[in-house]
Amino acid sequence: MVAIIGGETARFRPLIDLYRETGARFGHAPEQLKVGVHSLGYVAATRQQAADEFFPATPRRSVAWPRSAAGAP
Repeated sequence: MVAIIGGETARFRPLIDLYRETGARFGHAPEQLKVGVHSLGYVAATRQQAADEFFPATPRRSVAWPRSAAGAP
């Protein structure tokens, strides 16, 4: 089992591809090679409402975190 617990999911694709290729090379069936993703989210009627309720201290200039805040380049 490979589990992703944070970060941009697309950035993990090479790791998952390697995991599946290696598993196949060593005789594991694809259905045995599990991948799990955990993603935090909050749903409201509108994007702005979700931002206001979930991040009340977030400046109103943006409802999304800047990429640099998550440590992404």
